[in-house]
Amino acid sequence: MFKRIFLIVDAGIEVRIVSMYAILISKCSKAPLFLVPYTDNKEIVENIEYINKIANQENVSTEILELKGDILYELNKIIRDKELDLIVTPLKRQENGLFFIGSFTQRLMKYALSSVMGVRIVKIRPLKQHKKLLVPLSNKDYHAKERIFLIESISKSLNLKVSVLRCIKNPKGKMDKVEMQNAFIETEKYYSSFIDQLKENGISTDLVIKECEHATDGILDETMASNYDILFVKAKTQNILKEFLIGNETEELLRRTPSNLLFWRSRE
Repeated sequence: MFKRIFLIVDAGIEVRIVSMYAILISKCSKAPLFLVPYTDNKEIVENIEYINKIANQENVSTEILELKGDILYELNKIIRDKELDLIVTPLKRQENGLFFIGSFTQRLMKYALSSVMGVRIVKIRPLKQHKKLLVPLSNKDYHAKERIFLIESISKSLNLKVSVLRCIKNPKGKMDKVEMQNAFIETEKYYSSFIDQLKENGISTDLVIKECEHATDGILDETMASNYDILFVKAKTQNILKEFLIGNETEELLRRTPSNLLFWRSRE
């Protein structure tokens, strides 16, 4: 799927966990992993040494890409007119307390010429201890090939059970049992091609429907209630562009998530 993977290497132990996702995707893509230092300090050098060691154990080739000047500008010069690439970057709490608004990841998602995956780490532990992956879907644009590939790569490599979540709101009030059953049948039919494709590739997949006033609350409630290890969320354009905290679902998800969160924006 991807021809090259670029990993933004920052300071902090979370970056080492983020790198494990990048290495996994590189291995499944048979793509080289380029390590891009975010700044120049001792902790980043130590993280690069650690990542190189883990990548070597997984037979993933790595190369350090030291970019001078603006990293986004220099990456776009490399990516321009190339086949599909992916930038993986950590999502960490900034000095102002925010995770996404005003962050380098937000800039990447706005302007990078490649696909971007921001990774928020909550559970600092080996990926092989993960068991469950939750994928919230909306009624639009749910069947992107890239999303299927990423979910398959992560779930098959880690032997995860995948749950597809649809949050629904009834404008007339709370649904009764018959209405919920009808909503489930309708959703099952609508998402059948997505779910069937995962099942055909040997991935244990089920469908979950949750009635909620706000989708963000429904996603977080389900993640907490069923103890999911990973949450895979597609970035919405309106949230990528927002510079204000009020009404930004992305910031709310990143702040409150009880699981590791893979926040993905496709170039497709």
